[in-house]
Amino acid sequence: MKQTVDLWKSNWWGIFFWLWGIGGLVPAQAQYLIEHSDRYTRLLELGIGGNAYMGDLSSRYDFWSPHMALALHFTKKMRWNSSLNLFVGSLRSENYAYQAPEPSVRTVKAFNTAFQSLQYRLYFNFIRKRHFQAYLQLGVGLLRYDPRDLEGNSLAEQIDTRPPGEEYGTMALVFPFGAGMRYVFVNGWGLHTELSWWNPTTDYLDNIGTLGTRPGNDNMLTFRFGLCVPLKKETALKLLPLPPVSEPVYAR
Repeated sequence: MKQTVDLWKSNWWGIFFWLWGIGGLVPAQAQYLIEHSDRYTRLLELGIGGNAYMGDLSSRYDFWSPHMALALHFTKKMRWNSSLNLFVGSLRSENYAYQAPEPSVRTVKAFNTAFQSLQYRLYFNFIRKRHFQAYLQLGVGLLRYDPRDLEGNSLAEQIDTRPPGEEYGTMALVFPFGAGMRYVFVNGWGLHTELSWWNPTTDYLDNIGTLGTRPGNDNMLTFRFGLCVPLKKETALKLLPLPPVSEPVYAR
């Protein structure tokens, strides 16, 4: 009989603590809402744009040529993001009033340079919303270029277009910087536009180096428009407190 009473008491205490736990948890759960928000942390961009050159044959960005762009954007962070960019395009310019300062050098008055560039870029989002970002960017990359004349012949192989002994390679570092904007829709697809200045470590995009009339290296100005495709999505859970329940107002 005593064992029966002890067993009943132990079960009663277990039931009491179980009901107390359930009663304590229910109000705590009822104080919050769970919000699901999707963030697209990796985007693939397909873009097109234009480039202009400034150098010995042009003191302004006068002639524009096309390029295609492929970029992989890493957008997980709020303020700082990064991307890998591949560009394939061309540069051109002409100045038929230009004359080489040395008579023994055959003057190059027009060129068309094909280029490829692989770049790593770092972005600072000074405006960072859920669907919209505006940023400043700075990067570094490799630039491969091949200046040619209007007949399509390589100017690097035409040694009479430069002083004796002056040669150059067709690879250089490039340091792009600029600004841009990106808008990402609810489904992860987005639109991207950017304006950037490229600073190559070469003065031979136009085949003109030491005999050039403009000091410093050649420069490039580029713009592009791109379509962003979502590759990776992360879902974040956020607890939102419920609004306080107002007390009922009774008519007097």
